[in-house]
Amino acid sequence: METEQECGRVGDERRPPAAGAAGAPDLTTAGASRATAMAGLAIAALGAAGLVMRYAFLPMGGGAATGLLIGMVVGGYRMWANNRPAGSSSPPVFALVAGIVTLALMSIGAVWVRPSLRARYVPLVTRTLPSLSVDLPDWFAEKLDKQPEAGSAKFADPDGGGRFLEVRWNVSNPTDSSMFVSIYRSLGASLVSSRPATVGGHPGETLFMAAQGGSKLSCITYWHCPEDRRVIQVACFLDMSIADLTLFHQRILSTVKCHTLGKAGRPKVNLPKFDPPAGFYAMAQSNPVISAFVRGDQEYVVFTVATPGKELEAALGPDGSRRITVMKAECSLATLEEKQPVQQVQGALGHSRSLWLGVGSDGTGGKVRIALVNWHCDRRDLSFLGYHVSDPGQSIDQAVRAMLNARCHGTGPDGAP
Repeated sequence: METEQECGRVGDERRPPAAGAAGAPDLTTAGASRATAMAGLAIAALGAAGLVMRYAFLPMGGGAATGLLIGMVVGGYRMWANNRPAGSSSPPVFALVAGIVTLALMSIGAVWVRPSLRARYVPLVTRTLPSLSVDLPDWFAEKLDKQPEAGSAKFADPDGGGRFLEVRWNVSNPTDSSMFVSIYRSLGASLVSSRPATVGGHPGETLFMAAQGGSKLSCITYWHCPEDRRVIQVACFLDMSIADLTLFHQRILSTVKCHTLGKAGRPKVNLPKFDPPAGFYAMAQSNPVISAFVRGDQEYVVFTVATPGKELEAALGPDGSRRITVMKAECSLATLEEKQPVQQVQGALGHSRSLWLGVGSDGTGGKVRIALVNWHCDRRDLSFLGYHVSDPGQSIDQAVRAMLNARCHGTGPDGAP
């Protein structure tokens, strides 16, 4: 038989605790915890979606984006787990967790698949360049030159990260890959592979270059258009795999039309007026884009076609390193080293001219000395380059002095000498 004290204790156990007593569920606190959990998960969901959108503007790799998305999911789940009411299964919150996980997985897939989709489906629009037509993405043009003799058109990738597309052209003799490879190597890139290409009916070559340990790939195709007497390049510096880059690059190349203005629209060839020293004579030229003079068997002076603006000076740089790259390719030298640093010398018509001396070999044991002169003519806004090649034992004073006095402008209506 229960005593009165025992009955009171049993009654207390069965009676619900008073509101506010220890052990009573606080509905206000539970609601706040649930609201906090849902707010945290909503923030994580917005963060995941925002990351995918922001990925278009950040130089972020797929691995980094994946890691951040997973971190957001884990963080959102931990916030829910730490704030949910004790013993609550909370189906709506569980559904929200499942939703954010699904969103994250879809986002991760989008981050990794997006470059392939861009390569295949990004719209192309026709761009009309000097005596050249090509379909390119409708991106912002950072640079758009109008001169047919030499220039470039550069279009910024909206993904950012310094990526871009570029089309370059200049009046030139046909060239081979050695010059391009040497130039890109001087900029820190290395050749991955090459393959033949045909662009606008002209034979060319496609080079795949890698920089920063292979993390950045670029694709460059060049060809010579004999009708325009120009070398043209299309270069893609984009965040894509080599397969996607090849596909995207080929979509562009298949639309190229060069020499669109015909012979009547051929770019003008600008060469300086050179008075050679005694003993030199002008070589008969089937190629109109250079001016060459020879004396004996091992000495000659060559001027290449002038280029608009100051791009030549920027390409050569202030020291001899890039001059070595250019002249090794120009003269087909196996080795070339600096003999005298670049110096500024006053030339004809008041122009300051850069003079550089080097010594190299042709791979068969023969030695040659190179004297390179370049300058900018502000009267015509053209940059000129000439070089003298001779035996190292010969005096070069006369030839160099004549090169420094080559005339780049005159009094004619077009300023030609």
